[in-house]
Amino acid sequence: PYTRGGRSTILVTAVGEETFIDANGDGYFDDGENFEELGEAFRDDNEDGVYNPSELFCASNPANARCIAGSEEDFLDYDGSGDYTEALTVDPLYNGLACPEGETYCSRDLILVRDQLPLILSPTDAIEIAMVDLSGPTRVTGVESGKVYAIYFSDAHNNRPATGAEIVLEAEGGCTIPGQTEFTVPNSSAEGAYGIGLNVMLKAGDLPDPPHQIIVRITNSSGGNTLQRNFSCQVPDPPP
Repeated sequence: PYTRGGRSTILVTAVGEETFIDANGDGYFDDGENFEELGEAFRDDNEDGVYNPSELFCASNPANARCIAGSEEDFLDYDGSGDYTEALTVDPLYNGLACPEGETYCSRDLILVRDQLPLILSPTDAIEIAMVDLSGPTRVTGVESGKVYAIYFSDAHNNRPATGAEIVLEAEGGCTIPGQTEFTVPNSSAEGAYGIGLNVMLKAGDLPDPPHQIIVRITNSSGGNTLQRNFSCQVPDPPP
């Protein structure tokens, strides 16, 4: 958790207004209506929702993994104070042009609205492929009929592969895959590996010659080598 390996955060800001719930639908912020109080905008490198360089916990625990991952976070000093201003200390008021002129329970001063997007910089040819027995869950090198498995794809930092990477599953020998066998990695910046489900069955009747195995291949959409892992399929011994 909190790794920044292979992830780069982009922060986008604009001068705007805080969000509020217009409970009576009159188009104005009225005293007592709920609103979101925003602190100054910051780039949340470790994606924990906290500006870590000004956090008291991180000041006392600089070796904490979360604090290390957020130690280089930066903020936009919108109020010119020289220090990061937390949400609860900006002011207790709603800020926005929906504040009626002359009222003191809100403010027409604007703030920085913001959003951020982490980009995942996955390598082309360094993807790990792991098979997991979901009944454990346990990482395995082979599969059995009637069990449910997941196959996970990740880089060295447990990030998902690049968008558009093609995954193909193939069964040989006495193994069959009754479900979907082709997948495309969707566009997402979610944390963690990309996983797909897998059911395996044995062919009825006389089994073909070995090898009995599941072949997993992944190819990035930008080109590069196709990475492959083979997982044995546990089939019963033939009758004497």
